[in-house]
Amino acid sequence: MKVLLSAMIMISCSLGLQSQNYHPFPQENAVWHALAFQFSESDYDYNEMFSHKYLIDGDTLIENQTWTKIFFTNQYLGDVEMRSDMNYIAAIRENEHKQILAKFPEFPEFVLYDFSLEVGDTIWYEYIAASVVSSNVPMVIWDEEDEYLHYKVVVAKDSVLLENGQYRNRLVLESFHSGYGDLHIINHWVEGLGCTRWSGLFHPIIVMRTDNGDGITFACFMQDEEVIYLDNPYCDDCLCESFSSIDSFDDTEETLIVYPNPAKGWVTIKISSTNSGNTILRMNDISGNKLFEKQVLNQPEIALDLSGHKSGIYIIQLWGLNNRLLDAKKVIVE
Repeated sequence: MKVLLSAMIMISCSLGLQSQNYHPFPQENAVWHALAFQFSESDYDYNEMFSHKYLIDGDTLIENQTWTKIFFTNQYLGDVEMRSDMNYIAAIRENEHKQILAKFPEFPEFVLYDFSLEVGDTIWYEYIAASVVSSNVPMVIWDEEDEYLHYKVVVAKDSVLLENGQYRNRLVLESFHSGYGDLHIINHWVEGLGCTRWSGLFHPIIVMRTDNGDGITFACFMQDEEVIYLDNPYCDDCLCESFSSIDSFDDTEETLIVYPNPAKGWVTIKISSTNSGNTILRMNDISGNKLFEKQVLNQPEIALDLSGHKSGIYIIQLWGLNNRLLDAKKVIVE
């Protein structure tokens, strides 16, 4: 197995890409967009949703190397226009080995992505980060102690069809921590845009998840105002011109009611009469892994046995037509 150190790199290049052409990382006019959900501590419901955007804005020179500057803006979901109060987050650049390097303020540069990896290869990270949902800073970063480095192993390699009709190579990686073992976090890396899971661009160094049900989902990537990758749960566009699809979160009548909560065994899930038609009921763990899915046809009430699940926090979601998220509730299994 080939081993790579992110800040202290030991690498031999490997080729053998599945699509014909390699797609380099953008150097201008690119936006990475993720949706962040913050749960209420009192009623196990969403109380705020945010739009996380990383944007390229100019270049900078660091130690005689040209880097692309990355800015971040965090805004309430529904504010379509880009906010002017963007914060500089990091700089990135690509080298001749198909590696994407990142440089955060006060930290040395390190390899964020390596698209020369093959199945079975490993990439190590000396930095670790935790996502922050409601702050104007998207993550908290710190050095890992030597005995607690985290790493990712390439478990599959394929290609994916994007919105612009291109096929691009994709790496599927599983995350591990030398102190905690398997983190049960899967990364999908796509050439020319990076990670398409969870928080997106800087997700490779994020291994800490919140324990209160907050979450982030990657929605889309745009370059030169063209949507390249799209997986937005709220609309069929990258940024959504209209957010009527989430009005149900503000309705006086709750779409989903789950009780008892916390629970040890069976729970009852009540679905409002206006949303009990052709919908999908889904349950995920806080890592985003789907554990249960059921089509709901005019069923205002469903019983679900949670006794077989480990203690912890789970998310129950109701999805409508066109892959539209109608509501979600956090449930605690004791």
